Amino acid sequence: MAYETRDSPTISLDYVRKAIPLLTQDLESANDQGKKMQTLYLLSEYSRRLGNSADSMRYFEKLKSTDPKDGLTGFKDYLLNTAAEQRNPDSSLDHPNPEKPQAKP
Repeated sequence: MAYETRDSPTISLDYVRKAIPLLTQDLESANDQGKKMQTLYLLSEYSRRLGNSADSMRYFEKLKSTDPKDGLTGFKDYLLNTAAEQRNPDSSLDHPNPEKPQAKP
């Protein structure tokens, strides 16, 4: 993850820019599905912060289309929910997967 500071959004974005190529390398070499999903989330979020909507949506769609294995469904839902909150801070936490709202008990 890139270093971020509230004191200087400019410095934070500089670190985000520097993280993108490293994350891209991580994505290409990721053997662990959890690491791959996390990297897709970060690439989507960092691209969004930099104003690269097309790249952001491309990584987000790849994350959404990932078929989680080995009990990683909850982690995928968490990443999708976090991405939805970043895009819309007023989004509901009641729906861990924005594509599949769940009934409340």
